[in-house]
Amino acid sequence: MTASSEYLNPEARARMAIDEQLAECGWEVQDYQHAAVAAARGVAVREVPTEAGPVGRAD
Repeated sequence: MTASSEYLNPEARARMAIDEQLAECGWEVQDYQHAAVAAARGVAVREVPTEAGPVGRAD
């Protein structure tokens, strides 16, 4: 994590850590609006909207 991450709330810091861990394992983490699920073998998509609310990459 970067020094600027210390100003984020705990949930935002956790999301950053999860993204870093996924990238270290070879996953490509993408935003929902620009998701290209065929871009890599493993793609994690951030905050996908559903009728019940957004689903995050850890759900």
